[in-house]
Amino acid sequence: MLPDLEFLEQKFAGENAIVFMGCHSAKFVNEKGAEKVRDAILKYEIKHPVINDDKMLVWRSFERRSWPGLVVLSPSAIPILILSGEGHRQVLDLFLSVAYDFYYERLNHTATIRWQPEEQKANEIKAQIVNQTISESNEERAARGQNLRYPGKIICVEK
Repeated sequence: MLPDLEFLEQKFAGENAIVFMGCHSAKFVNEKGAEKVRDAILKYEIKHPVINDDKMLVWRSFERRSWPGLVVLSPSAIPILILSGEGHRQVLDLFLSVAYDFYYERLNHTATIRWQPEEQKANEIKAQIVNQTISESNEERAARGQNLRYPGKIICVEK
């Protein structure tokens, strides 16, 4: 799903009226917590804001039942498309193009959303660590030194 969203984000990059936002509703206990969400955002280089729906309030309000789920909202925040699963790039591309034309007059084309990407926050934290204004744990230092901060399906065991 992430490559499809990245494609659409690039396609509509110049249009402030279309906002892409993620919502993480943890399926498993080991996926919960702000640090886990932040690490996933950095690992997968996600560029849009992501809500940490740790109590699954957003999940339940849209009556979601499967991961991943996609919801497209109208300018008045009414769901106009709900999809489950992956592989919907063509449907989303066509739907967003038609919805954009349909709602064009009702959209605010000049508003901007200000937020700080996690990558920028992570770089600021790294700079603080280098300048020793904050400390990092031995595990964080070892992971950073080994380039294993965001491993995929591996485990590092020290003997």
